[in-house]
Amino acid sequence: MKSKKYQKAKKRVKKKKEFREHLQSFITVNLLMLGMGWMFGFFYAWQTVIFFWGIGLVFHYIDVYGIPGLGTDADWEKREMEKELRNMERVGTDEEAVQEELEPDEFLDLDAPPPVKEKKYNEEDLV
Repeated sequence: MKSKKYQKAKKRVKKKKEFREHLQSFITVNLLMLGMGWMFGFFYAWQTVIFFWGIGLVFHYIDVYGIPGLGTDADWEKREMEKELRNMERVGTDEEAVQEELEPDEFLDLDAPPPVKEKKYNEEDLV
């Protein structure tokens, strides 16, 4: 039996795939309608279709990806940590080894710049 994480990831991928198919059909159908309107004279019924279908598409996007910029920082940090852990697993880096290298305060500290160790240039060489 597959793990719960795998099932959840599979469900999210399926939702993303369905959204992309929805977007593709929206663009294709509306380009055809626009082309027919251009060739045979514009009629305004297709604009109503684009408007309401577009609203449905926006709600589908929000359902799949959420509203950009909303959400707590803890949610964002958790998602970013999961992404990084997946990336490290692909590369073969061990999470525990990374945590051992860094002090607990340094782990995910994005505000502090890295310390400058040593200049490898002469200041006279700079223009």
